[in-house]
Amino acid sequence: MGRIVVGTSSWADAGFIEERYPPGLPARDRPSRYAGHFDGVEVNSTFYAVPAVGQVRCWVDETPAGFTFDVKLHRLLSRHSAPADSLPPALRVGVRTTPRGRVRLDDRLEAALADAVLAAVAPLAGAGRLATFLLQLSPAFGPRDHELDEPAPLVGRLAPHDDHFTIMPPVDAVTNPRVAYLRAHGRNREGYVRGRSVADRFAWRYDDAELEEIGARARA
Repeated sequence: MGRIVVGTSSWADAGFIEERYPPGLPARDRPSRYAGHFDGVEVNSTFYAVPAVGQVRCWVDETPAGFTFDVKLHRLLSRHSAPADSLPPALRVGVRTTPRGRVRLDDRLEAALADAVLAAVAPLAGAGRLATFLLQLSPAFGPRDHELDEPAPLVGRLAPHDDHFTIMPPVDAVTNPRVAYLRAHGRNREGYVRGRSVADRFAWRYDDAELEEIGARARA
């Protein structure tokens, strides 16, 4: 039977720091503290940079067996704007950029960056802790400029792990028998459309009725 894993995006969320972590708790101790409340985490920092293998190994060591990680793929892979210094140093050489200093993604760079991600998260995979890769495509990824199967080579390179699109119709449909991924990003529609910061867009406190609804959807 399947297993329902509940977690949040990052263990460094300001809400946890203020409400759940003891004052002065070192950052290195947050993963183990967080793992006392949740069964998994969506790693958000990997959207901005590829982590060092040593850091990932620490994540494994600091969390209990059975605790899983959903790794958000680098923003360049998801067609978001990214500066050259967000890439691993070895991939910055000869990279093409726009006049504003944003990296131009091509097939070679996509493959190399995917391989760098795979190498970085090897400790998670080796320990059986890597649950999924999350590909959060840019809102600009639309039919006018992109083909729906454009990410197929990337998905194939990351196989057998699963990538999931975050901008989807409000339909609960399991399209892969191995995993379903339900993200709750709040219900502040006005904030999501017009907000200028992460806090503006996603700040939301779910009431009991909303949590019961989400629980029922997950069980279904």
